[in-house]
Amino acid sequence: MTMLRLVPRAVAELGPMSPELALVCPELAEAARAAEEDHRGVFLDTPELLLEEHGITLERRRDGDSLSWTLTLPRGEVVESAGGEGDETPAEIAELLRAVGGGRDLLPRPWHVGDADIARLQEQVWAQRHELLRHDPGSRLGEDPENLHQLRVAGRRLRAFLRVGRRLFDPAWEADVRAGLRQLAGASGPVRDFDVLLERLRAEVGDLDPVEREGGKALLAELESERRDLQRELVRVLGDPAYLLLLERLAPPMHVVEQPVRISLRKRAARELSRLVNEVERLGDSPADEALHALRIRVKRVRYATELAGRRSRRAGPVIDAAKLLQDVLGDHQDAAVAEEHLRRLVERDVSASAAFVAGRLAERQRLNRNELRRELPAAWRRLRRATRKLR
Repeated sequence: MTMLRLVPRAVAELGPMSPELALVCPELAEAARAAEEDHRGVFLDTPELLLEEHGITLERRRDGDSLSWTLTLPRGEVVESAGGEGDETPAEIAELLRAVGGGRDLLPRPWHVGDADIARLQEQVWAQRHELLRHDPGSRLGEDPENLHQLRVAGRRLRAFLRVGRRLFDPAWEADVRAGLRQLAGASGPVRDFDVLLERLRAEVGDLDPVEREGGKALLAELESERRDLQRELVRVLGDPAYLLLLERLAPPMHVVEQPVRISLRKRAARELSRLVNEVERLGDSPADEALHALRIRVKRVRYATELAGRRSRRAGPVIDAAKLLQDVLGDHQDAAVAEEHLRRLVERDVSASAAFVAGRLAERQRLNRNELRRELPAAWRRLRRATRKLR
């Protein structure tokens, strides 16, 4: 006998797959999932998805207490069957699939198979793993700074993808990936800061008066020595088991939650846009350097989230372009702030008088550069704001 249960309107409106329903009434959520499964049917496959690999589908549909089965073959042949013991595949269909399935049990196919958002996430996660591996040897060698730059870009993108795709990833898998990325960022960030600083200062030292160049060379030598120490720590981290575990976790397949979360990547990208707008409104007219650095991180998240959603449409393209422009201005500002901080710290250390004098001069240049970049920020923000309004 089937028992009829009345569902409060507020709970019923949550929807069968909503996380909120699972919190309010777990039993009801499970019943709702079962009812939805009965309505739409279930596609079965081996754990390795061998049927899908060979273009074969097997659907099981329930109508009350009876079951029906539909097997569709690659060239369009359809075999239908009814019955079966419990949920066991009918004998005539099981016989047809004996070779291709290798005698393995047929199980409900994971919900994310064929899901466009999950496929997009997997594609992008694997692409960033490829970038990590591609630039890993060069980052260890430390000769070409662009290797470390691209290694860090891949890490930043992965962190952004974890944020955008939260509640889609298996929690244990996500925790391992986050821990590995955190360690990688902690070791690679200081080295990258010195790479940018040295590139910046080499050009400026070359423009100094001849009498000041010796002091500038001594200053560069001091910074290069610090960079070598940081490089050794980076190489140590790249050989650490945690980093190797990160690469292993990023290898296919990507681990996702068992139950679907019905929030599209496009909606997730829109949320990042809304958060960015709210954050800028809270900054005020004269934000601190630290606040602008945090804003730069938020702008990157918006850009990566929009790219992840595949939104290269006529309206989304300007958002990505405007975000990149604002990101560049904020990045130059951050680089100048970091350079000024390092230079002022060197002035206080036991360096030669000529090196300290040059460091003071160059620090002042960085301060003036920061002020100039701050004047560019409002126009860059207005461009992004206009683009986001059109996208919405």
